[in-house]
Amino acid sequence: MPLADAARRLDVSCGKRPAALPPAHGATPRLSGQTLDGPGERPRRHSPKAYLIVWCPPMKHLVAWLRRLRTTPDSELRPQITRVFHAGHLPQASFAPRLSIQPLGPVPFRPGDTGPESCSVLQFPDSLPVSEASMMLKEDLGALLCLISRRRIAAPLEIPISVKGTNTIHFLPYGGGLDRELIGPLPQDTVARLSQTLTGVQEINERDTAVLGAAMKLHYGACLLVERDVRSAYVLLVAALEVLSRSYGQPPQDWTTWEDSSTWDAVFVELGLTVQQQDVLRSKLLSNRQLRLKRTFTEYAANALPDDFWNLTWEQWSYTYHPQDSSWSEPVSSPIPVAEIVPRDVDVLSKAFARTYDVRSAYVHRGDEFDVAGSLKVSLPLSGDTPIPYQFLRLIVGQVILHEMHRVQTRQN
Repeated sequence: MPLADAARRLDVSCGKRPAALPPAHGATPRLSGQTLDGPGERPRRHSPKAYLIVWCPPMKHLVAWLRRLRTTPDSELRPQITRVFHAGHLPQASFAPRLSIQPLGPVPFRPGDTGPESCSVLQFPDSLPVSEASMMLKEDLGALLCLISRRRIAAPLEIPISVKGTNTIHFLPYGGGLDRELIGPLPQDTVARLSQTLTGVQEINERDTAVLGAAMKLHYGACLLVERDVRSAYVLLVAALEVLSRSYGQPPQDWTTWEDSSTWDAVFVELGLTVQQQDVLRSKLLSNRQLRLKRTFTEYAANALPDDFWNLTWEQWSYTYHPQDSSWSEPVSSPIPVAEIVPRDVDVLSKAFARTYDVRSAYVHRGDEFDVAGSLKVSLPLSGDTPIPYQFLRLIVGQVILHEMHRVQTRQN
């Protein structure tokens, strides 16, 4: 089967129904409170597990799947299902060779909705067991469905499981443990913190209000997006730090603080440049806009954290899901002192922030592979050899914003 023909079959159309593809464990999807939560959301709390997700370019796993369909005997293919959430009322069931989309039910109204939303089940065959590759394939299929339909379609990364003796399938989030502090119960002193912060906010001038407000909303968007699209969430966090660094950071002036300065010094010597010629080139390089933006970002971020940041604790919250009665356990916390996670060494932080900036730039400008370490398999403390993982970058950005709020209030008073 040519690859192009296989790709065209993704254009799901109504037609004769093929032989039924039974969902996982032979169960039939049935409406339940768990089944119809929004994409990437939980009925009440959170998945009990965390995973390391390696984010690859769209279509990589899609192409690999089409190749598997071409080379794998039908006897080795197993039916797979994934929920897809889409705008509008329930559609009619649609079928194509080896593919089907079957309506499941309407999604309950949520604040902010501008119209009805529905949930359907996409069925397709594959030979892979549940794994990172199988989860990424579901995301690729959702992205392609969104492209060809010109509709908002979300295919959350979920694992379908069924309870023995029932015909109900539950969908547990896959990779939901990237930032387990975000899913903890609301702190007891939340209202007190809010009141104290608001008291100071009213004293901030218009310019600082615009800067801090923009950074705060970028941080907010990153927190809302992380369980649906960690790539975009990561980019938003970097953008929040960029907003702050452009306003409160200082453009670099010292040649030796640039990590590539020694490399250029060696080039100058190799070319036999005079001292005057070297100084001219150094000045030109330091005035380069992109270089200045990156260096301003890294130097600001590495020096912006207040001393009391290292007195904080990063809280890892988890819950156990009980599919028998669709309930969640009480929350369990595994706190880690921030001092054991984030080093105080400014040089190490500068290198880590430089790699973080490069990851964002490579993804945004070139579409490079996006690899963000999850809550597991993260070596602590952080080093300057790798970009800062999402959960710790979010922690840093949030504290820097609060620190800048307090600093500008103190300055203006």
